[in-house]
Amino acid sequence: MTHVASLDQRTALPWLRWISLTVTTLIYLAALALVAVNILSLLGRFDWRADLVSHFRPHLAIGSLLFALCALFFLRYAAAGIGFVCCSVQLYLLLTAIPSPAVAATGQELKVMTINVLGENRRFQDLLRLVEQERPDILALQEMDWDWEQTARKVEKLFPHSTLPPHRHPPSNQIFSRFPIVDAKVQRLPPGAKQRGPTNAVLATLDIDGQPVDFINVHPSHPMSYRLWEGRNVFFDWIADRIAAAPSDRPVIVVGDWNLSPWSPWYTRFMERTGLKDAAALTYGEPTRHPRGYPGLYLLGVTIDHITVSPDIAVSSSDVGPDIGSDHRPVKAILHLPRIQG
Repeated sequence: MTHVASLDQRTALPWLRWISLTVTTLIYLAALALVAVNILSLLGRFDWRADLVSHFRPHLAIGSLLFALCALFFLRYAAAGIGFVCCSVQLYLLLTAIPSPAVAATGQELKVMTINVLGENRRFQDLLRLVEQERPDILALQEMDWDWEQTARKVEKLFPHSTLPPHRHPPSNQIFSRFPIVDAKVQRLPPGAKQRGPTNAVLATLDIDGQPVDFINVHPSHPMSYRLWEGRNVFFDWIADRIAAAPSDRPVIVVGDWNLSPWSPWYTRFMERTGLKDAAALTYGEPTRHPRGYPGLYLLGVTIDHITVSPDIAVSSSDVGPDIGSDHRPVKAILHLPRIQG
């Protein structure tokens, strides 16, 4: 019996070695792939595909951590170390990317909301109910396409002021305000720029209790090709130039569907050029867009809808709203304007 048991052990030993070698090979191949994807996420300044990968930085951090724990389970310590290093790099970038606004509330309180309603969405009543429930002071909408015109007219009745034209189909970006809109221009493309995809912006000046405030509702092209990626980046450079040309003592609010996450180097470039701060810093960049048709996968989404403010505006709260049928969630924030001097 002892001889038979010893023979069985010798027969099983090559199989155990083969399984161990296979597991080791797969783990280290996965480690190489993990390193490659993490490096790619740092190169969004140069390539549209790398920029897309950077949008998933939170997912990379979690994935790197799970890989490290899996490698530890199989006692592959070097691979686990690679996973922990990748996770640490991603966490550092996550925690330092979003410039935090001031939180000390002093002046006029302002509730701002932005929503990409999705042109093909048909849950019109859900939008109306949300607006009636939240009662924002300023509402910015994107993708108000042809089928949304009647709903846009109903939303208009909830606000004393809007950028909605009276006798023709409205542009897809709109602003509705409790405060007078002194001036508003709908701009589809930067003047003189070559066509690089659909880009939309409404640039308005609001009179908020005697204080002029620049309010910009943006929706640049998505970055799903080199041409569209380049168009989005040119668009944000143009918006930055417009902000730089405005009076320096005027508060600025830029909101909308940016098609740009806080983890992208192009987001960092825009925020550094303008000095704006992101209300999402209070919620650590909660996802705002989920895979179309799968609202249940909300936490697998990306953060591309933003409310940003000039440094003189304080933010006391920021939140992401409920599903209203779009692949984007509403984003809202409570702002506090600076007190008027004199």
